[in-house]
Amino acid sequence: AAREITEDALEHAKGYLRSELGKRIKLFRIPELHFKYDESLERGMSISHLIDQVAAEKPVED
Repeated sequence: AAREITEDALEHAKGYLRSELGKRIKLFRIPELHFKYDESLERGMSISHLIDQVAAEKPVED
């Protein structure tokens, strides 16, 4: 639900963000903005959690 709300907010603000970029960046044309959700943080946290589980189950051998 939070992801959808964020996507909607970014879509709604796209024109404003583009106009602000145009004020700050000296380009002939300001590019269109496209937003794509990045799942890498969630995937990394999931992998880290799995590693923690395995580490807790196996005793360390010297």
